[in-house]
Amino acid sequence: MAKREPISLAMNTRVLFVSMGNICRSPMAEGVFRHLIRQAGLDDVVKVESAGTHAFHAGESPDKRAITSTHKRGFDISDLRASAVKEKNFEDYDLILAMDWDNLSMLQQSAPKRIHHKIQLLMRFATEHETATIPDPYYGNTQGFEQVLDYIEDACNGLLEVAKRRATQVAAAGACFDRLAGASSMRSPVGGLQLHRFCLGQKPFPLCGFSTKIVEYYVQ
Repeated sequence: MAKREPISLAMNTRVLFVSMGNICRSPMAEGVFRHLIRQAGLDDVVKVESAGTHAFHAGESPDKRAITSTHKRGFDISDLRASAVKEKNFEDYDLILAMDWDNLSMLQQSAPKRIHHKIQLLMRFATEHETATIPDPYYGNTQGFEQVLDYIEDACNGLLEVAKRRATQVAAAGACFDRLAGASSMRSPVGGLQLHRFCLGQKPFPLCGFSTKIVEYYVQ
């Protein structure tokens, strides 16, 4: 039976970390999670970026203290540049993770209500620390950046496990395409092909707010 490639396979997990100016906490989170994703071999299915609720530092490198503290632990964020959250980001990302309540509130005020399930606190994924938010270290000392990095590493490790489970689910769904005897189908007007649809489910991980993904493919 001849097949054509999937015409709709929007399976990448897209994560946006958000702080105020995008020069301390959020680039640190981006650097840590990017490193973890690379180590886990998930570069192709997990996309990571960061942004700020304000454009104070647009185009600037991360704070030198953030670069130094992350470098000591093997993370490189020197190539990152600050940017502000854009309206299209609310549509483009599956998870928009805020560092504190102020960031969360501003994102919720800016985003359409139907997007609110994507906006969460990064520390919801932490397993070792009970704090709900990650404090802004900008006006503090070096130790403040070290503490922030402790929180970020904890939360990003928890987030990585979610990304791994999602990647496994997607791979399993792809493997079972050929066995979808019960898939709904309809006749395509092009070449007499049949269009099959397979739904991966609404919010497979409720904590993360992932949307329903529909996979479509044609068979003769």
